Amino acid sequence: MTRSMSPPSLFNANQDRQRPLFLFVYVYHDLNTSRPKDMDGQVLRSTHSDAVSYVMIYNLSGSDVDANWVGYDSGLVMYKRIRHKQSWQVKTFVTHPWVFLRSGTKDRMNVATTGKILDVLHPKGYEEGEPQSVRLHVILRPVYSLKQLCFRRLHAIDLCIEGLKGQLPQSLLQEYRHFIDSVIH
Repeated sequence: MTRSMSPPSLFNANQDRQRPLFLFVYVYHDLNTSRPKDMDGQVLRSTHSDAVSYVMIYNLSGSDVDANWVGYDSGLVMYKRIRHKQSWQVKTFVTHPWVFLRSGTKDRMNVATTGKILDVLHPKGYEEGEPQSVRLHVILRPVYSLKQLCFRRLHAIDLCIEGLKGQLPQSLLQEYRHFIDSVIH
């Protein structure tokens, strides 16, 4: 038995059916782009292509953002660069997660969906009899904790862990080492 392995495709949908409802709230989260994971630390991957979902992505992050489909092998497949204040529509599937990365820095961006702010878009299906209308999702700028900002600055000035020994508590050095290993690489 062969399974359909086709990735999501572009579509033209009736935009009159859109009724976006979302809440603008920023969340803190660890950024990890090399091995896409959900908030529980589970590796993301697409599974099957049975239930269709139509989504519109609107970028309000202030930066260009790359829309990445998480493939069957957990690899990221860049589909579209979405400019600030631009939108993009895609036909995708319920079990196909999407990750949005800031162009250039590859920082994971937040996605506002109905009542939630997430760092991974998991498209929703339709109830029986429900029209297959386009669902709006908004990309927002991530918010970093003070510690994350400091770690990012240390990494940007290329300050190695050895240069910090004796200046920072051991527990903070371990967190910085984890930050470099999991977030940057």
